Amino acid sequence: MNSFAGMKVISLLAAIALMLFACMPRTPLQRLIHDADVVKVFVYSANLTVLHYESNNVGRIQQWKNFIEDDTAVAFGDCPREGKIIFRTSEDSTVMTFSLQERCRYVSYELDGIEYDKSLSKEGIAFIDSLMKVR
Repeated sequence: MNSFAGMKVISLLAAIALMLFACMPRTPLQRLIHDADVVKVFVYSANLTVLHYESNNVGRIQQWKNFIEDDTAVAFGDCPREGKIIFRTSEDSTVMTFSLQERCRYVSYELDGIEYDKSLSKEGIAFIDSLMKVR
């Protein structure tokens, strides 16, 4: 096979893979983040707001796809809620509460009448930590 034919085969396979990926249904979490216009993060300490971050930058909002795992988180013991993340779409807002305590690093929220617990990724924890350092 010459290099031109090889490139055509690779291009065809890439196009097929892209079409398959585009046709896969998004999970509720992926749809929520994809459709969000604004993301807000609040962190509290002793009932005081110690951090308020807000962005309407689409690229920044889409990063949250890497910050919240699309898994089912398992809680270990009593996890205090230290903050919240709000994803606002043109139609509605979804409020997630979270904890940054060791073994409690997950978000909880309700979407379409279903409750979810999803893990914060290492990147998500690092992002929130970086926001705390900037304040």
